[in-house]
Amino acid sequence: MRLWRISAWPGLTGEGGLQVDGRWHTRGRRVIYAAEHPALAMVEIMAHMRLGLANIPMILRLIAIDVHADATISSTPPLPEGWQANELTSQAMGNDWLDHCDALLMPVPSALIAHATNYLINPAHDQAASHLRETLIEPFWFDPRFLR
Repeated sequence: MRLWRISAWPGLTGEGGLQVDGRWHTRGRRVIYAAEHPALAMVEIMAHMRLGLANIPMILRLIAIDVHADATISSTPPLPEGWQANELTSQAMGNDWLDHCDALLMPVPSALIAHATNYLINPAHDQAASHLRETLIEPFWFDPRFLR
């Protein structure tokens, strides 16, 4: 399986999760967010950045992460109706998953696009070093038409 992320910092340490809350975790936990497709990765990052024509970041990279076929994958947690509007619900589920460290990956629905899947990656899992590999890191260019 190949997953995608857009970040200024390549690497699979999950360091960003220590600094800020996310949809599926609260700050202080190492976690990597990835998407099933580069386009979904772009939509997700655009939702979290304050972008304008004057401040398009030039340091972002499109990063492909290849996941070994034997990687452990949790099932998607059951979510209540309207979960997208209640970040505390998804954060509690993600925190619980990260704390138990039962699987390397957990598929989670995108809160932005119905029927699209993101993946949480637990860098503390035993398989992280052997089952994940960044295979492509290239500059990511934001088309200014998205910001008109």
